[in-house]
Amino acid sequence: MIFICDFDPFGLRRYVYTFRKFCCEVKELALEDGTSTIFLSTKGHDKEVSSKLKAFIDFVGGKSSDDEFIQQLERRLTYAKHNWEWRRNYVLDSLERNSLIYDVREQGIAQGIEQGIAQGIVLGKEQGMAQGIILGKEQGIVLGKEQGIVLGKEQGMALGKEQGIVLGKEQGRIETVEDTIRLLLQHGMNADQIESIKASLLNMKGE
Repeated sequence: MIFICDFDPFGLRRYVYTFRKFCCEVKELALEDGTSTIFLSTKGHDKEVSSKLKAFIDFVGGKSSDDEFIQQLERRLTYAKHNWEWRRNYVLDSLERNSLIYDVREQGIAQGIEQGIAQGIVLGKEQGMAQGIILGKEQGIVLGKEQGIVLGKEQGMALGKEQGIVLGKEQGRIETVEDTIRLLLQHGMNADQIESIKASLLNMKGE
């Protein structure tokens, strides 16, 4: 990229300032991408430029020169200034190039928006599915725990009821035997008779 200035952009009174890319951490390491930025100044006073480049810079600054290239350039410029058709074509070409650049830029923006939307949809789906799985697991654990507690209570109550009935029957029979023995004692039966009747009642209980 070349900038032609009718002033000294850096104040060092040079005709040419050349900049290249290099590593900020290692000054000796250049990028070597083939690009440079050059500033040409019409206010330079150094003697480190060639006579042809100095003639061109002086011409840009409004000074005439006997250099053959400068003479040819001056004739071309004079022709362009006085040739309305050439100027018209130049303007149309410039407008056409600018329009093409604008169209390409707009197409690039539109394409970028479409790609961004598509990527956003994909990422949104992936994140939504991941979050849904996590939330589903958490809710499933909570609901499963609650339902498990309810079912456990119901089954526990049913089993407790069954076991309570069995134990109640057994205790009832034992109390019946004991009541019978007390009645027999009250009626004056001896111990051998009572033991025989008790054994019979207990056998009936086992059945």
